[in-house]
Amino acid sequence: MIKLNHAMKNKITNQKSQIRNVKGFSLIELVFAMSFLTIIILGVITLQSSNLAMMNRQNNQIQAHFYANQGIQILKAIGYKDINDAYSGCVNPCYRQLQQSDDKYSIIQGFPEKISDIPFERTIEINNTDLTNAYNAYKVTVYIEWDDSTGPHRRTDNAHVQAKTIISE
Repeated sequence: MIKLNHAMKNKITNQKSQIRNVKGFSLIELVFAMSFLTIIILGVITLQSSNLAMMNRQNNQIQAHFYANQGIQILKAIGYKDINDAYSGCVNPCYRQLQQSDDKYSIIQGFPEKISDIPFERTIEINNTDLTNAYNAYKVTVYIEWDDSTGPHRRTDNAHVQAKTIISE
């Protein structure tokens, strides 16, 4: 057996006593650290969820602008004659909707038009009050309305999207 001298024994004893004297975290320190980390994590989660909601709102706005401009382009393609036929017997403003059959669009009575299975509705307003004083012209406005997590976006709360143009003969 190896015999330890007195100096080595003292050194080993001092090391053991130092190990026993090392103190860990107290319960109060642990609770404080856990609370602090919880607050930080909750803040990050809240920020992330609000960013996601804002992205969804912006995505809906972009889609609504697309559908409004699409409606205007369809009305331009339909032309003055069909708009005039759809307007006949109607008073200002005249509300109509687009109907697609095969590859052709037509203007029909009633509103609003539900765009496929998405939450957007498209309404067309035809008005013969022309601001450019052009003869035989209609001012057409396409309104896009929808509901999302922030609530309804309707013409009454000015959160809708609209596109306007004048179509003349």
